[in-house]
Amino acid sequence: MKLFQSDISINNIIHNDLQCYVDSGYGSKEIKEWPFYRFIKLWINGNDDEAQDLWVNWLVDEFFKHCLLKNLKGGCIKALFIALQ
Repeated sequence: MKLFQSDISINNIIHNDLQCYVDSGYGSKEIKEWPFYRFIKLWINGNDDEAQDLWVNWLVDEFFKHCLLKNLKGGCIKALFIALQ
């Protein structure tokens, strides 16, 4: 049974081009260039611990790089204020 059907190729999915994403190297690029895709590939290949460690380190690094930038630029300033509460 199919729950969803789509004519959209995964190769046609492009990340948006907000400043933070472009600065981090994956804005406006295909899904295969997104950081999350790389971590999922590691996990699927059985490298669970490595995938998790790299993903967490990447998220923390990205947060600190972009925590003071506005959300409209891909930043996470609102997340910073929530984390500080």
